[in-house]
Amino acid sequence: MKPFVYWLAASCLMVASAEARPLAYVTVQNDEDVVVVIDTATNSVIDSVGVGSYPHGVAVTPDRARVYVANSLGNSVSVIETATNTVATTIPIGGKAFGVAITPD
Repeated sequence: MKPFVYWLAASCLMVASAEARPLAYVTVQNDEDVVVVIDTATNSVIDSVGVGSYPHGVAVTPDRARVYVANSLGNSVSVIETATNTVATTIPIGGKAFGVAITPD
């Protein structure tokens, strides 16, 4: 069993929706390997998204439409659609991923 760890260096973003609200996407490394979605206005978990093995870092696209998650033991990057909080695709990278960054352009 992997240790239960919250990586609080998560990215916060305003989700584009009818009623935009500030959300934090936080990686959780345990038996489930998920990203939890936290409503920062109420400090409550509102969703959980299954991603690859041992998620480590997150980055948000400038338009706030997608969250990229580095899966260090999964040798991949998961792409979460923020409108639905579902994984749109998983990108194999051929090695351990510990971080991810997105340029503003």
